[in-house]
Amino acid sequence: MNSFFVEFAIGNEAQFRQLEAVILALCEAKRTNTFPPDDYWLAFFDAEAQSHFWHPTEAEQQD
Repeated sequence: MNSFFVEFAIGNEAQFRQLEAVILALCEAKRTNTFPPDDYWLAFFDAEAQSHFWHPTEAEQQD
């Protein structure tokens, strides 16, 4: 099995609270086995945070 991790840089209390909200939502999704669509998850992050994510096109996903 390959290792996988996510690294976060938390600059202030507000960013920590945003991350905490995401983690709680992930825990709830896993507990209920109900995973909302991508738009739900992206709403947890502001534009600056989202700029660090990679959103590949369908063609990039097939490479």
